[in-house]
Amino acid sequence: MTIMQLLLTDVTGKPFSQIVEEMVLRPAGMTHSGYMQPLPKNLWANTATPYRDDGAPVKGGWHTYPELAAAGLWTTPSDLARVAIEVKKEYDGASDKILSKDMARQMLTHQKDDYGLGFGLESPGKTPHFGHGGANEGYRCMLTAFTESGQGIAIMTNSDSGGPLVQEILLAVAKEYGWPEPVPTEHVLGKVDAALLPSYVGAYEGADIGKQVFTSKDGKLYVQADFLGPNARELYPESASKFFLLTDDITFSFEKDEKGVVSKVVIQAGRKFEAKKLP
Repeated sequence: MTIMQLLLTDVTGKPFSQIVEEMVLRPAGMTHSGYMQPLPKNLWANTATPYRDDGAPVKGGWHTYPELAAAGLWTTPSDLARVAIEVKKEYDGASDKILSKDMARQMLTHQKDDYGLGFGLESPGKTPHFGHGGANEGYRCMLTAFTESGQGIAIMTNSDSGGPLVQEILLAVAKEYGWPEPVPTEHVLGKVDAALLPSYVGAYEGADIGKQVFTSKDGKLYVQADFLGPNARELYPESASKFFLLTDDITFSFEKDEKGVVSKVVIQAGRKFEAKKLP
């Protein structure tokens, strides 16, 4: 994204913030958005204070990000919704303020894995939708919209622990408005012998899922994973070797090698990943 940012400024000879203002924000009606880094003082009063997981404000306040394209957007939920609405219109051929119909359709077509051009897309078998998450220090946000119906939601929180809240809001809205997904997965809480937990403790790593560290305390198992953020999450037992998260539809199943020693964990998070236990 930073290389793309540099490419745009090199080709146009304009600052990145001006390029996006002229080509995206203004046409989409995003009047409360911009790539202002550092944020001008006259906008400080309109800005939500960022908080850490423990409830303390981020020291020094919000960060200034030089990598504008990847991390520099200041916006509101309403403005995020406006850009999703505009993309949907362009996908349908009802507008061309930003992109042509052909380019909008390329944007919302799988290009690599579950990504189109910029937006994340649905997994195989799911109802077509597009969106993206955001995670600067002290903020957790999410935008998602259905490609055909145009229904969607933008959720923004000002805390490192906002991710679980985002998921709770999304599930509640999906249920209230009868969306085909996300549908909450129900797990039956099982029991696990606390004596088994030390065998699961340790660091695991997989090529496509990164590193996970499992710890045990007071008869409970916790995971800290690259793809879940910096903080440890409590795991709940579904069986003696399978655990789940309350905040995300993700399960962790521990498997043993031929010697009966726990050697890997299988992670189901939309698709299956494997991570081997490190020495």
